[in-house]
Amino acid sequence: MVQKNDEWLIDFYADWCGYCQRFESTFYEAERQLQLSSYKHVQVGVVNVDTNPGLAARFFISRLPTVIHVKNHEGKGK
Repeated sequence: MVQKNDEWLIDFYADWCGYCQRFESTFYEAERQLQLSSYKHVQVGVVNVDTNPGLAARFFISRLPTVIHVKNHEGKGK
């Protein structure tokens, strides 16, 4: 799904996670700011770890929420 030149900002979350619920508005504000800036090419997505455990495992998600920046097929998280 991610092409070679794509750049993504992905939020891994769970519905039951209180920290994720509090972070949600901040993440969507970041998305809005990206679209208003020179980084319009950055695509934004969210992944529910309960419904997509394979994708969460692929990115080695061990705590929530986790935001991963994917560029040149490499993911770096915080």
